[in-house]
Amino acid sequence: MIGANVFLVGFLLSYLLLFLLFLIRDLDNPFGYYENESSEDASLKPLEDALADLEARVALEQAAVAPQG
Repeated sequence: MIGANVFLVGFLLSYLLLFLLFLIRDLDNPFGYYENESSEDASLKPLEDALADLEARVALEQAAVAPQG
């Protein structure tokens, strides 16, 4: 009976540690964009579009604030 309990606790602890290691690996690169074998590929286009829009707005603000002369 004690052997079965030790086996179960060891199995659960091993499972938990492996789960945490895979979770940390996934959190390190959540989109998996640069990994060929990743199934979590997500397009970075919305982020690139937002960055381009922000840069355009900053350029417009700088042009409006810059002295004419």
